[in-house]
Amino acid sequence: MKRVLLAALALCLLLFACGQSLHAEITTTQPATTEPDVPEVEHTITQRIHPDMPEFTFTLFGESVAWGLFEVDAIEIIGEGFAQSIEKRTSTLWHNDVGFSLTDFNGDGYLDLQLHLFRGHAMRDEPSSLFWFWDSDTQQFVENEQLQELSKNERVSVADDGRVVGYFSAGGNIGRARTVYTYENGEFVQIERWSTANQFDGTWKTRFYERINGEMVLVRTEVETIE
Repeated sequence: MKRVLLAALALCLLLFACGQSLHAEITTTQPATTEPDVPEVEHTITQRIHPDMPEFTFTLFGESVAWGLFEVDAIEIIGEGFAQSIEKRTSTLWHNDVGFSLTDFNGDGYLDLQLHLFRGHAMRDEPSSLFWFWDSDTQQFVENEQLQELSKNERVSVADDGRVVGYFSAGGNIGRARTVYTYENGEFVQIERWSTANQFDGTWKTRFYERINGEMVLVRTEVETIE
């Protein structure tokens, strides 16, 4: 009889232990959480950067985020015998070219990369940009920090004569300026500049500067009456 009681007690203890283990497992298990899917985007452009070079395929990898922005994670560049990956997480404009363009900024005959940043950094809605110049020595695209800094305050473009132009506007009724740069010894140097400012006395004053002996010199001033 004693053996029967001991066996029954052991069975009860075993069932109790299993119940406690099952209970602990049920109460400590948390429901799985899943992050919302973010649409991934790829944008591809195929173009030669020089007539004597093969075509390059530029693929922008990123994701579409709020407010119509395309957030770039990386740019992959593939060509015959060439491959380069640029990792640069930034927001750019969402339109047909995703804020990406190819232009020769330093006048060496090779197209350089430009990637617009989010509007609003400069120029009252003009995009500042990131730039990578083609380096013939290393056969790679190399980031150009100087032009990136200039683009924070000016709308950077290449004029018909091949020179880089920076345009700034403080507002239609306040003032504006235009600077012309030449590329010398690996950097952009001002060679011409004019700035126009509202004098708030019924006139606009425009100052013209030119680079003379290595310095920007005021060469003339014009005053125009506002109609």
